[in-house]
Amino acid sequence: MSIQAIVAAAALLASSADTATDPIKPVLNPEQAIAAADAMPRGHYGRFVMTVRATGKERRATYLNSSTDYRSADNVTFRLAPNVASVLTRRYGASADQYLKGKRVTVKGIVERKPIVNMEYGRVESFNRWAHEVYIRLPGQVLSVE
Repeated sequence: MSIQAIVAAAALLASSADTATDPIKPVLNPEQAIAAADAMPRGHYGRFVMTVRATGKERRATYLNSSTDYRSADNVTFRLAPNVASVLTRRYGASADQYLKGKRVTVKGIVERKPIVNMEYGRVESFNRWAHEVYIRLPGQVLSVE
């Protein structure tokens, strides 16, 4: 068997295994997502749901937050890559950050716990807090908007 055939078979097996297990994975709310991320050092793969309470936008990303204060310990952020925000903007006819505010959004991805540090003169001075984030790189990761 050639290497290309083995790689193709492995990719097919992985994608079918992902589709087979994905429907039975529970959809985690922000509290459950934070607990899962804290328990897994490299993050937790799954489906996550939240009502978007606040949004933010910069050139490199659009941020959807489960809390009105993104610094809150109980906040989970869905970070949309620019290509995803662009697709959602075209789909809904309004900018993604404006349209999704107040909506219930379900995504698929990896929730990670990231350290937020205080910087001084380009060097880390002290630890501030943990942030929990799901980075949405592909439009297909956005499963539903209600």
